[in-house]
Amino acid sequence: MIFETDRLILRPWMIEDAEELYKYAKDPRVGPKAGWPVHTSVENSREIIETVFSAEGTYAVILKETNLPIGCIGIMRNANIPALEDEVELGYWLGKPYWGQGLIPEACKVLIEYCFETLNCSKIWCAYYKGNKNSCRVQKKCGFEFHHTEYDKYCELLKEYRTEHITVLTKERWNQMKQKNFEENSSDDEWTVNFEGGFWKNFGWGSKRIPIHQSFRYCDTTCLVPYIYLCPEGVVIDYCVGVKPEKIQTFLDKWNFSVRSNWDEFTPEEIEAIENEHPLRLHFDVDHIIINHGILRKAYECSISYMPASCQPDVHKNQEAELEYIRRYGLDENMGWVICRSSYSWDRSKTEVVEGLELHLTADMKRFEGIHILDPKQGDVVRFSHPLTGKEHELMIINIENHIMDREHFQDDMLEYPKHFIAMQYQIKPEIPMENVSISDCAEGDSPRAKENSHTKGGAVGVAILVRNDKGINCRSVCSSMYFEPVEHIEWRMTFSEKSAEDAVIKLI
Repeated sequence: MIFETDRLILRPWMIEDAEELYKYAKDPRVGPKAGWPVHTSVENSREIIETVFSAEGTYAVILKETNLPIGCIGIMRNANIPALEDEVELGYWLGKPYWGQGLIPEACKVLIEYCFETLNCSKIWCAYYKGNKNSCRVQKKCGFEFHHTEYDKYCELLKEYRTEHITVLTKERWNQMKQKNFEENSSDDEWTVNFEGGFWKNFGWGSKRIPIHQSFRYCDTTCLVPYIYLCPEGVVIDYCVGVKPEKIQTFLDKWNFSVRSNWDEFTPEEIEAIENEHPLRLHFDVDHIIINHGILRKAYECSISYMPASCQPDVHKNQEAELEYIRRYGLDENMGWVICRSSYSWDRSKTEVVEGLELHLTADMKRFEGIHILDPKQGDVVRFSHPLTGKEHELMIINIENHIMDREHFQDDMLEYPKHFIAMQYQIKPEIPMENVSISDCAEGDSPRAKENSHTKGGAVGVAILVRNDKGINCRSVCSSMYFEPVEHIEWRMTFSEKSAEDAVIKLI
């Protein structure tokens, strides 16, 4: 069977299409997004045509202008989504050069009409993997509605687990849409909040806005929640924290960012202090919320920050997108703001009425600099005071020695990796919980370097190493950074971490 649209022809695949198929199917931006591996050769594409693409209902998408295939579309029964006898699944992909031209929605429309009008289907199912915004937009344009999400679904062809969103188009909805233009049914509100969309990626299934206009105090900040957004996949909440411009200016002046603009100019201790003090950063986390007695856990998070003109005019004039959000929520433009957008997945099913809303808050761990230890030896005992409690502790070196990383850990034809490091085992008395104290090498170590006859440059490398405890004692282990030559001198630094506030529960509704 052959179908025709204004710009396309849908026809069965032919062996002669193998070279054109390979041209697009070898692109790693195409297949993996749809759940299949890149084609490795023209022969591989020819084999796919003879096997997979020979299935009934599978069509090459032919561009009339060139009379060459540029993608694939098909209708299947009981493929990836269990369906009844009168239900089918729609699948498609398109070569990268033709994205964004409305070609796949055009192809989908003619097959959808065929399924409902000729095959008399009651439903058409479709799906897209998490993050595939192009496929999501195609399904919206074609009138599909979000149905449910499947987490940790095994993708057989790629041998990996993924999150897949399932959508459906019913015959009843199709009949309601038939007299309308597809674009009218899929018009996007630029302010639509979507579950996976963040602040700028406007893709998803829209939301219902629920006014909240509540504020709460936590971690020495006041946080405003203007609205929550009910999406098919879950709930989206924007947490807005305002910061006085004087506080921002004091922070900028202290660290002299106008002169020291590169992170390489700051020591690790300074970077930790900057993260602790940064005023345009949310210093707490809302890991989960409770709506109507149901627990919803966080799935996504992103944030934007807004700098008032009085602090840094050059930064302010490039914040048009951020300013739109400030004005949308009626926030004071003369203050600084950080807006954190968090998405929480439905635990069971979506609710339309919010009768109760609780936020479960956890403060960030603040880091504090401790003592430095230069070239410790086995048996050394170092006394120190906890910077917060003032309590006296002892650090005893149980064992310290040079190691060489096994060659098998590094398999790279282009880069040579450093292999020398020092491993140290130690005890702290009285004990301090491991999450509250750490020891690390003050130096970053050596970066990988290009092998002879290779022009590749290597960046920093981090290696996690497990060191066996031969002493039979309860102790902790730490490894230095990696170096090309045996290490003679190491300066270790101790860092403490403490929560800045107790966990809290805030009832907004």
